[in-house]
Amino acid sequence: ERHRRLGIPIAFMQDGKISMVINTPSGPVSRMDEIKIRSECILRNIPIVTTESGARATLGAIKAIAGKDWSVKPIQDYHT
Repeated sequence: ERHRRLGIPIAFMQDGKISMVINTPSGPVSRMDEIKIRSECILRNIPIVTTESGARATLGAIKAIAGKDWSVKPIQDYHT
């Protein structure tokens, strides 16, 4: 049952249907699942957040920039 349950999100990642993962594991069984999920995220370049505080911060940042113009600059551009 656990393997079948874990297979669904892994399959979604493999199919490109998941663009970010929030996974807050607890306990030894969850730790084993976490390794599989994290490995798949790394393989597919999918961002993963593993703590509740990290998830809150990530979602807050997404909300803050949603629908706004923004850009990314290297830090060196600020220190010339």
